[in-house]
Amino acid sequence: FGIYAYSSSNAKSPGASPLAHKSDEEASVLRRGSEMLAAGYALFGAATQLVLSRGRGVDGFTLHPVLQRFTLTRPRLQMPLVGRFYSVNLGHRQEW
Repeated sequence: FGIYAYSSSNAKSPGASPLAHKSDEEASVLRRGSEMLAAGYALFGAATQLVLSRGRGVDGFTLHPVLQRFTLTRPRLQMPLVGRFYSVNLGHRQEW
């Protein structure tokens, strides 16, 4: 997911037709990544994980079911410089 700042220029006028603002709605979705305030993803399973970046590093959170909130469990996540595995979907390599 991505989080952008609210832009009042993309707000609908009260009582306006939903079709009248189609270009405004598209403009509110088709924005540059550099305009994002935060981005992340959630993984649902035995432990619900939330990975979030606010532009200065990446942090991992785990849902604590008793507290019913996310707690920081993996601060400052980074990719290893060298990995033990190489994995990529080569099915579309001709399109790269």
